[in-house]
Amino acid sequence: MSLTLIKKEYLIEKRNVLNEMRSNNMTLQGQRFFTVYLSKINARDPNSRFVRFSIKEFSAIMGFSGNFNFTHYEKTKDRLLSFIVDRPLSSGRGIESFQLFKKCKLEQDPNGEWFFEIDAHDDALPLMFEFKDYYFTYELWNALRLSSFNQVRMYEILKQHEYKGEAIISLEELRRMLNIALDEYPLWDRFRHRVLESCRTALAEKTDIKYSYEPIRKGRGGKVAGLKFTIEKNTDYVDQISLYEYIDDFCDTKVVESVSLSEQVEKTSPPKLSATDKRKALEEAKKSVFWYYAYEKAKKATHIKVTPEQYARGIVNNWKSAGYESIRDLVESGEISQKDVDNKPSFDLDEFEMQIMEK
Repeated sequence: MSLTLIKKEYLIEKRNVLNEMRSNNMTLQGQRFFTVYLSKINARDPNSRFVRFSIKEFSAIMGFSGNFNFTHYEKTKDRLLSFIVDRPLSSGRGIESFQLFKKCKLEQDPNGEWFFEIDAHDDALPLMFEFKDYYFTYELWNALRLSSFNQVRMYEILKQHEYKGEAIISLEELRRMLNIALDEYPLWDRFRHRVLESCRTALAEKTDIKYSYEPIRKGRGGKVAGLKFTIEKNTDYVDQISLYEYIDDFCDTKVVESVSLSEQVEKTSPPKLSATDKRKALEEAKKSVFWYYAYEKAKKATHIKVTPEQYARGIVNNWKSAGYESIRDLVESGEISQKDVDNKPSFDLDEFEMQIMEK
């Protein structure tokens, strides 16, 4: 068994066929983890399939803050083992599905330090090792600064086509590769704004490529059926960041901020809400669907010494800083359950407005 430590090169080699597959159940954190995993292995040596992370590395990659919680890490381990990819059969008459990873281990060494170890699934090895053609490469720093699953995937999709300077992709295929369901952003203008424009801005600011695009319509003035991307090298990005720097930055900011929030929740006395606080709380409740679920979570919390409204605001901020963008992200990460979504929260804006105005 070969345990690979962080490589200086931070270079990712990814097969086109793997890049084009649909990755089910993958969030931003899962995508980031898989990207770092690919940077740590040697694509020419299948023995490097076993990768070990210190808890500090693993926590930063997955966006965890606060003190070590074994149960939380154990659930994350199980979610990583649930990552499934779908591949069309060579016969063209169906698909096959398999896991990316087959074994995870969370263990404490003799010195009391925790580490996380993972091994690729045997069925996935041909997608990650010993390939000679039809692959592309990029440096890890490009993915580390991106803040959503869509941004990372858009970068990889277009990076694959960078050598030819353009790519023509059907809208259906792009949705599939981005894991965007048909009922998500069904209107073209919404999809264009929330996905294409958001990713275009992020890639231009934070990666080594930039792109423009034009819609391909069915017939004259018809429905958008595809997109023609023009891909260029980009030199106007923010400074590159190494994995070491990313981990240190995370531990210096988000972890410390989370601990401070916990201390505030445990130690402060419940203040009387000002008119401004009340207005802000109501505004947050109206603009973020997260707020409904955070408020439900806050109402059930024990041992807190601030109002549920203030605690819920802290929960929402933590979810946003961890990169969650949708209710699907919260369910897949274990922050809320599918049962919570199916039953819908009991939180009601009118009821909340009456409660908060009484304070």
